[in-house]
Amino acid sequence: MRLARFLLILAPLLLLAGAFYVGNLAMQDNPTGHGKLVAGAGSNVPGPPLPEPPPMEFKDVSREDAVSINAKIPFSKRVNTPARPFMFSGNEVDRQRAIACLTAAAYYEAGNDLVGASAVVQVVLNRVRHPVFPKTVCGVVFQGHERYTGCQFTFTCDGALTRIPNPAIWNRLRGIATIALRGYVFSPVGVSTHYHTNWVVPYWSGKLEKTAQVGTHLFFRWPGWYGEPKVFTGTSVPGEIVPDARIARLVEAEEAPIDPVDLASIQAENVVTSGPATIPEVTMADMQASRLKFADTNSNVFMVHLEPQMFPGSYATMALALCKDRPTCEVWGWTDSRIVPNDQSISPVARQRASFHFERTRTSPSGIAQWNCAEFPRNRADQCLSGTVAPPAKTAPESTASAVAQ
Repeated sequence: MRLARFLLILAPLLLLAGAFYVGNLAMQDNPTGHGKLVAGAGSNVPGPPLPEPPPMEFKDVSREDAVSINAKIPFSKRVNTPARPFMFSGNEVDRQRAIACLTAAAYYEAGNDLVGASAVVQVVLNRVRHPVFPKTVCGVVFQGHERYTGCQFTFTCDGALTRIPNPAIWNRLRGIATIALRGYVFSPVGVSTHYHTNWVVPYWSGKLEKTAQVGTHLFFRWPGWYGEPKVFTGTSVPGEIVPDARIARLVEAEEAPIDPVDLASIQAENVVTSGPATIPEVTMADMQASRLKFADTNSNVFMVHLEPQMFPGSYATMALALCKDRPTCEVWGWTDSRIVPNDQSISPVARQRASFHFERTRTSPSGIAQWNCAEFPRNRADQCLSGTVAPPAKTAPESTASAVAQ
């Protein structure tokens, strides 16, 4: 009898605890990632309570004083590890919207500065992966845009969007946004999630770790657990929404050819970082995102199943993203998944039917990219894999593939 009465008392408590647990899980699935929850909302990462994204509020100091204050903030002593490649996996409608939102962030935050624009784009994608922020590209860019002090990117709430974009600059930055969604990583900013110009002092700047300086922009990450690369495990979810009609209208014109992006010109000569970066190991998430079938990080050899509908220049971008800063690297790709080897050995037939090959050596540090020209015609014979059809010569040669993603 005592046991029965005890169970009668315990049962409602267990139900209440279960309801709280289910409710907490439901809150964790909130794509905004807000709230004082356990770490890993949408990312299964254990850790301390989630921090809140800080509002964009500034201290009332002169421009000269701001530069002085910011210069005295030391760089973090933690290794500035580059982010993993971000491979957008949504449908074409969502992809075009994500490109437009990324391009808008790059345009209104960095203008025609390709290095600064690449840094801004990387921060946006870092936020998509972090458990605190929304899980769509447009959601991150326009987070809090309806509130003057709540917007996370000031251009979304300070009236900047009234300026009509310059078409030439917009299309150039659209190229940067496109390759970023296909795996290009701007490594100097690491996994930074915040930045500001050095002539303003946000209230939050002294509470975060300064990781890099790109021109006049300073980049930051959270201290402790939430600044660790292992926390950035989230992925984008379907349903990209462009909340600003002026940017949404630009999506309709996104079928125009994308300007080639000279990756060499984005190598940041004016970047100061917190220290040397380590080369991240290729994770299972990397393999799934880039359709890797085999990766040997000791010999730096990668076998990839390529998406045939992607434009051929993106394969070179993918190879650069996989190779990262490795001094030697080799990437083989096939559009026919049945041919892709599952180990480092490549049969003569697989080698002959390869769709793409990239190789970086110590004597060729920029790397050489070649395509199967019977499958992907190129404008230069030296960009064709041996034994494939070389196109007729043209009077205006195409830029070298090792430096350009088209």
